[in-house]
Amino acid sequence: MRTIDRPIVGLYANRWIQMIYYYIPNSLLQPKMFSKPTHPPFPPPRSPYGYGSFGIAFGLGLSVVGAAWGIWLTGSSLVGAAVKAPRIRSKNLISVIFCEATAIYGVIMAIVLNGLMKKPEDAAVVNGQIQEGWDYATWYYAGYGVFCSGLSVGLTNIASGISVGVAGSSCALADAQDPSLFVKILIVEIFASALGIFGIIVGIIQSNGSQFPDKLLNQ
Repeated sequence: MRTIDRPIVGLYANRWIQMIYYYIPNSLLQPKMFSKPTHPPFPPPRSPYGYGSFGIAFGLGLSVVGAAWGIWLTGSSLVGAAVKAPRIRSKNLISVIFCEATAIYGVIMAIVLNGLMKKPEDAAVVNGQIQEGWDYATWYYAGYGVFCSGLSVGLTNIASGISVGVAGSSCALADAQDPSLFVKILIVEIFASALGIFGIIVGIIQSNGSQFPDKLLNQ
């Protein structure tokens, strides 16, 4: 059996610790993200417009994924159970509606966030360079706010969609065996659907004040 040379292992571990201690904090503490050059490029390397666009994409995309996943779960169980008990087809469609609501939340939030993003006026950007007097603090705040808002809505909606789908699938199977269980399991679906409402409420609060500037401060 091959033995491990402990001094060599300790030497490599010490070098890794030195690298983490000296290099990573220095790179994180460099104020590249918040520095203001005299004539920064447009768009900058870390563009707030990019963060905002990604936030809208995540908010809408993850919401649609959650809705599709939930419809897949509850729809397959509903169609299969309807073969045995055709009476469940109509009233169990409410589970599909709850799943679709998560996608609607994402669409609504994407429209709201897209309305916060504005193109700079021609006087603010000349020859691809941002002019003096640009409100950098509001610019980055708006970008990060829209990104985090969209991500909050998307993550909560994907969780809500899956939970509604699992509960709706159980509701269809239980209703096929015992009709008295439908209302009881429907209450579980309502609480699962409320998770998406919590996300969109917090997302709207996060996006408050995240208005992209379109003019110079001296205009």
